[in-house]
Amino acid sequence: IWRSLDRGYTPKDLGISLTKAFRVKLKEKILPSFKKDFEKVTGNIKDVFEKWKNNSSHFVDHFIHQFDRDYKPAKPLILVNFPNKEDDDVSNFDY
Repeated sequence: IWRSLDRGYTPKDLGISLTKAFRVKLKEKILPSFKKDFEKVTGNIKDVFEKWKNNSSHFVDHFIHQFDRDYKPAKPLILVNFPNKEDDDVSNFDY
């Protein structure tokens, strides 16, 4: 149907409704970009999963360390200092 519509045949010539013709044209325009975006998201999910799989013990150790400062993890912890809300320029913005 799409090739016939692309060649210039009207929906009436093909014996289909205008909405069916519109759906076919829309599908051909949207599907390639949808597939590209889907593959991008799938790749991101796989990356996050791999990072979790490789670092899960570190994440769990860090979580336990937050509640028990005497906990000795298998590997040294990399502690990240996050800025305080007082240091954030956006929170000090006067509306």
